[in-house]
Amino acid sequence: MRVLARRLGMTAAALLLTCAVAAADPILITSGGLTWPTPGVRIDFAGGGFSFGANADAVGGGLELGPVGECNFPTCRAGGSVSLDSAFSDVFSATATFNGRVFTGVNSASSDAGLQDRWSGTATIPADFTGGLLTAPFEYHGRFFFDTFTENAQVLELFGTGTASLTLRQNTFGGLDPSQTFFSVTAVRFDFSPAQVGATPEPASMLLLGTGLVGLAARRRLTRKPE
Repeated sequence: MRVLARRLGMTAAALLLTCAVAAADPILITSGGLTWPTPGVRIDFAGGGFSFGANADAVGGGLELGPVGECNFPTCRAGGSVSLDSAFSDVFSATATFNGRVFTGVNSASSDAGLQDRWSGTATIPADFTGGLLTAPFEYHGRFFFDTFTENAQVLELFGTGTASLTLRQNTFGGLDPSQTFFSVTAVRFDFSPAQVGATPEPASMLLLGTGLVGLAARRRLTRKPE
């Protein structure tokens, strides 16, 4: 009962923390971005005294790099669109800095720091597109939290915009529907713009990130030895 009560209390505290910072001004990410393949996904970005770097899988258990997963199937076609929505459930060799403080092993069970984020947008494929470079704007919403299980727990809201660049090539997908022109993704770049252009974080994105925060906290607790 004592262990259960502690877990419930920590979950409630995480939820309260999420609500408490929902209205805080975000840190604007102004440089860096995401590249694939390198050979996997490489993420490096910075802004407002904050920086983050990590490796990740393009396609895995979570959403991961959306354009790659979506265009592995016959859904990317001329006249259609490609979702840029991406989120990484697992990152590797992840390191963050904030105002000179360094955090290693971010999002690992042994770390008290984590990042929940989402890249979103849509790229439209022209009806006469035959392959090559396709660009579209994207938005980024993130939440970096540290000292999570202390009385000094802190959360930083992150926000940025930029340009997504997709390289597409024609793919027959086994000869499926020869009247359609299908594409697969061979390269992806998300490059942040140095100035803010567009929207501010919306409540739906912040709720999604808050849910992820609680989920990550629960995963860390489950990796610890039971009492």
